[in-house]
Amino acid sequence: MYYAFIQNDKINGKGQCRCLNEDIINAEITEEIYNNIDHYIWNGSDVVVNPNYEDEQTAKRKTDFENQFIETSMKDSQGNNAYYRQIPHGYANAPQTIELVDKYVRDAQGMTEQIASLLIFYQKPDFSKAEECTDEWLIAHQFNPPANMTLQQWQKFEFDFQIRWSELKYKKANGENEYGADE
Repeated sequence: MYYAFIQNDKINGKGQCRCLNEDIINAEITEEIYNNIDHYIWNGSDVVVNPNYEDEQTAKRKTDFENQFIETSMKDSQGNNAYYRQIPHGYANAPQTIELVDKYVRDAQGMTEQIASLLIFYQKPDFSKAEECTDEWLIAHQFNPPANMTLQQWQKFEFDFQIRWSELKYKKANGENEYGADE
């Protein structure tokens, strides 16, 4: 036997034995529902398919991505803004890597292939497609900045990046959502 545990009109767990708590409804379910319980909701009398499941998953994937990446003015192969990890591997944060590369670009008076290899940008996935929100997909769609960037092009990018980073951190620090309103 399989059960969904209902508490406060929401599925609050599952099990193969009845829950003995007085405030828990034990709704008998199939093995398929048991194995995919996150696709279901309690409608007040029965466990049913959540009609908003895909939209909720899309929104969750988008939020997860936005918590890990920052949109930049760097362009991907399709001309869209590319994304950069907020905490790149081996660094405290994204500005630390940008500042390091900025020093190298200024010393070399422009971008080189060797310097470009220090930065990894990513295409924005389609959040409605779970397969595009995996590390494998992101790695397959990563790229380095153009090695022929001039110093002026780099400085324009670096200045824009610092503004975007400051705005991102200001919004998070002040509990604002993407529209500037309090959450």
